Amino acid sequence: PSILIRQHAFLVMMQEIRSKTIGALVYPAVITVCGLALLFIVSFLLGPQLESMLSTMGKAQPLPTRLLLTGSRFLTTWWWAILLVASLSIMAFLRAIRTGSGRDLWHRWQLHIPVFGPVLAAQFHATLCHTLATLISSGIPLMNALRLVTHATANQHIRASLERASLMVAEGVSLSKALEKNGSFPSVLLDYISLGEQTGDLASALAKAGARYDNELSRNVAFLTSLIQPVIIICMALMVGLVAYAIISGIFSAVSGLKLRG
Repeated sequence: PSILIRQHAFLVMMQEIRSKTIGALVYPAVITVCGLALLFIVSFLLGPQLESMLSTMGKAQPLPTRLLLTGSRFLTTWWWAILLVASLSIMAFLRAIRTGSGRDLWHRWQLHIPVFGPVLAAQFHATLCHTLATLISSGIPLMNALRLVTHATANQHIRASLERASLMVAEGVSLSKALEKNGSFPSVLLDYISLGEQTGDLASALAKAGARYDNELSRNVAFLTSLIQPVIIICMALMVGLVAYAIISGIFSAVSGLKLRG
């Protein structure tokens, strides 16, 4: 019963983390959609009208206004090319990650993405520790437990490392040494496993390591959710401010030119 309780607590914690992460991303997603809508309005509706109005006044426009109008002309003229290039790029990317080498490279790169990478790594390490601890505590031999964990691992890069480690364990190498030689696992995790092997209580050591990575995962998710919102809001505020400044400076420049003529 204690094993099932620990596993249930782990699954509940993972569900709570997913819910918190999704909830924290809703507001930035809405802000991003609003920013893209503003970009569409400025480029396709406001930009051409502003350029037509300012061109009749015959006065040189400030640099921000010229940049805004140039960007508007580019988007209204080449929007089809931008969509075509973006679509082809997405299709090429999806096709590349379907191949063995491409998927391995993509899954390896995921673990090194700034801010997001530590979250994915901590989630995998926590899942690995808790699952192995539960299986071993249930009396399943280590080799069988490793095979089950390996087949359940979605990340191909990590799965390949586990497969190589399983072969080494089958040849008589200790689990900690096998994982260490693959180089894909943190030293803290290896220390926990080595300690469990030395004391003869690997399941307990894995459970403690899993609790440690639970805390690390919670900290990483909290940092991620607290970072995304202000970054998105600041970026959108800068974009809106620059667009407003470009429009207002262009209008003021045109009005001042009319006053000088008068």
